Amino acid sequence: MTAAMSGHKARAQAFWTELFNAHDLRKIGGFFAPGSVNHNARPGTPDGPEGARQVFGRLWAGCSDMRFDLQAMVAEGSKVVCIGVMTGTHDGPFHGIPATHRPTSARQIHVLTFNDTGLITEHLAVRDDLTVLRQLGALPYDLARQ
Repeated sequence: MTAAMSGHKARAQAFWTELFNAHDLRKIGGFFAPGSVNHNARPGTPDGPEGARQVFGRLWAGCSDMRFDLQAMVAEGSKVVCIGVMTGTHDGPFHGIPATHRPTSARQIHVLTFNDTGLITEHLAVRDDLTVLRQLGALPYDLARQ
């Protein structure tokens, strides 16, 4: 592993620990490059640190204790693949669903792309949203029998 890849993995770990899991929006500018792109943000969300601020604000408003438990990372070039489990308690509006106060837990994969200064320039996620919707009671568990 090159020094850059090792540095990118350390930055990814710091992002999850110091910003996301700490719910510390003051650190957005220290992790997101101007113009950074989130491929999973809802339409109309701006790019860059402001877009990240909006996305995290919406997520944390729906699950005030939301956290990402990082289980593995793989680095290649400027990309770090982060595999883990997103957990939280649905205690506020979440994607149009009123609070259910139910716990959620679903595996996710996040690909973070870093620039040479260690800022995130791109984010892409693969999430198990069906599991979360089922846990919130918004979808039945067995769609085949409906």
